[in-house]
Amino acid sequence: MQSKVRNVAVLMGGATAEHEVSLASGRMVLSVLGDRHHLLPVKIDLTGQWLIPDRIYRPGELDLSVEDPFSTDNCRKTDAAGALARLRDANIQVAFLALHGASGEDGAMQGFLEIAGIPYTGSGIGPSALAMDKIWTREILAHHGVPIPQYSVSKREDWITSRENVLHQIEVRHTYPIVAKSPCFGSSIGMGMPANLAQLTLLLDELFEMDDRVLIESRLQGTEVTCAVIEDSLHGLQAFPPTEIVPIGAGFFDYEAKYTPGATEEITPARISPELVREVQETSLAVHRALRLGSVSRTDFILSGGVPVVLETNTIPGLTPTSLLPQGAAASGMSFSQLLERLLECALKTSNRTQKTPASLAV
Repeated sequence: MQSKVRNVAVLMGGATAEHEVSLASGRMVLSVLGDRHHLLPVKIDLTGQWLIPDRIYRPGELDLSVEDPFSTDNCRKTDAAGALARLRDANIQVAFLALHGASGEDGAMQGFLEIAGIPYTGSGIGPSALAMDKIWTREILAHHGVPIPQYSVSKREDWITSRENVLHQIEVRHTYPIVAKSPCFGSSIGMGMPANLAQLTLLLDELFEMDDRVLIESRLQGTEVTCAVIEDSLHGLQAFPPTEIVPIGAGFFDYEAKYTPGATEEITPARISPELVREVQETSLAVHRALRLGSVSRTDFILSGGVPVVLETNTIPGLTPTSLLPQGAAASGMSFSQLLERLLECALKTSNRTQKTPASLAV
């Protein structure tokens, strides 16, 4: 079936620690969509400036192996207001979000695009903000009875006032190795796993420079798996086969393990029982619904004592060559191209559904 989407802007980069990961995702999206759509590559640099080419690329015209669409010869820098004008001039039908982290995955960009009236892929403003914050996510999932790790929250103001008391409270509630992470970073950035008090103290000093809260958990032992959910145009939500994650050499699935080819063994479908597969998929769907997410999500788990315990949920899963969402899609019989087309179509459908004016408000 011919796609209804013709003009697509692919947004990538951002003034965030996940800038390079986002660029890798964006390039993959451009390379796959380039044969079927008119594309406008959009890059936000580390200073927050927008780089947008002077032209829109017709199907088959963009070859990333020979051309950098963001070179100074091809594009100019602008601010958000200028970028909005450029997107409107290009008659963009859907903004494909390949942004990760702050300002891209936390509802900020979603709000910008909604004000502009441009449909976008992924989740809406509120759900994006909730899922980006691991503490808020845990509070909501706990309310819905979804298994989560035992956790506590440490605050910067308490750390400044009495770090000895903060450390004492953590050691009373948790056992080493302790997982400490900034609640609003992804790609395993802003986290660590201290094995003793000295390491914990150094890590908290670092994390409180990044955020005013730190999420603390006792590390759970078990098999790491991840499971993606996508909106099915015919049958509603669909959970892909889970992927088992086995870091090679790393103590946990950290940034290097995620994005270094060969650093992690990723097995799809996961080597777990059919019953546990169903439980992981059902829990992924429960998380997606509880957070009221959009066309796609990916939830990470630890299988602890035979129970899928939720670690975090991603509303814009990575689309790099080593990313997990495309692996789950492939295991379900969906190609990478079909996956991206599904997300574009869902963006249009969601926009048409949410932008209709209720009859009672019509003038």
